[in-house]
Formats: sequence, C-alpha cells, structure tokens
Amino acid sequence: MTKPTDINGDRTVLRLLVVTLLLLALAAKGYGQQVTGTPGSPSATTSIDGKQLPPPPPKFGGVIKESAKDSTPWWPPLIVPPRPVLLYNLLDLERFKWSGGSLSAGQHTITFDFKYDGPGPGQGGTRVLSVDRKEVDRKTIPHTIPRLMAVDETFDIGSDTRTPVDDFEYELSFHFTGTINNLTYKLGPEQLSADDKKAAAVILAAAKD
Repeated sequence: MTKPTDINGDRTVLRLLVVTLLLLALAAKGYGQQVTGTPGSPSATTSIDGKQLPPPPPKFGGVIKESAKDSTPWWPPLIVPPRPVLLYNLLDLERFKWSGGSLSAGQHTITFDFKYDGPGPGQGGTRVLSVDRKEVDRKTIPHTIPRLMAVDETFDIGSDTRTPVDDFEYELSFHFTGTINNLTYKLGPEQLSADDKKAAAVILAAAKD
C-alpha cells in the first residue's frame, strides 16, 4: 500500500508526491527492471524481480571498434535492493532528495509529510519520508515552488510521460510495475494571505490584457 499523507500547505507538493510513486517503482513486490541513473554509466543501478537467478545479462549498449578512441564504453547496471527515493525539483535551480533503506518484498506504506513554513508563497518547510510508519529521512528546505507550475506538465501516477524530475536519475517512460492499492493526499489550510491573493489577482488580470 502506498499512502502519502499529512501534507500541510504548498499545494504544488501534489506533483512531488506523484513523483514519489514514479521513483518508488522498485519499492513493492512485483517491481520490474528499471534503470536508475544514466544507462551505460558506471553509476547506473537496477533491481531484479528474482524470477530468474542469475538474471539474464542486459543487452550491450556500447560500441566496439578496432581502436579505443572509436569505441564507446558501456557498463551493465549494478544490481541493488529496491529502496524508496523521492525527488523535489525546484525549477531546475536545486534538487532535493529523500531516500530510505532497502525494502523487503510485499506491501509497504510510504508516507511523505510536509510541514510548510507559511503563510505566503515560496516558503520552505520540513519534509519527512516514512516507511511503514517509521521515519527514514528528514530534510528542511529553504524554498518551494511559488505558484508557478508548467501548464503542459502532466499529473502522472505510476508513470512519467513528460519531463523527468531529474535527467540523471531515470529515463522516460518510467512505469511502475507493481500494484498501488491506495493513494491519499491530505491538504492543510491555504497558505496565501489576503495581500498574497490581491497580488496574484493583479498579476492574472495583467496577463489577460
């Protein structure tokens, strides 16, 4: 069971929680072979479903020529146990990552709790990643995305069909191959003051002229 709950403020965190599901594609029983990182690089990793041991070797993705300068090196991904990883992309200015330890096969409850330092847009906050009600990672970030969110970005659950949160973490399309039994969002009170709302209204009115 995947169940992010207890989110206060900053409604742009919704997309972040969708990303949680994308990057937790290896966190439940039935996960498939997804490659994390740049395929062919020494740092690329993957997990296996255990149906075949040892697993079949991956297809070689490099190029072998007569000379080394004309060849392209390629490393098979390192097999690692599945673990939950969550990424927050602050408009490509900075990225923040939360991660937990290895997960056993079976159902797990993944919770991402966000305590917003509002009121006002773009404030920071403390975010806690928990697995089966146990805290596994906690970070405080100075800022969040203020109002802005790309209109052509999709609200994906179980896959990523537009732009990756981090080009170096995974490739599109990133499909979850397990089972999501439940997904819950708990929104806190709105964090915009009366002055914030007036300023936003002025900006919207000017954009329509």
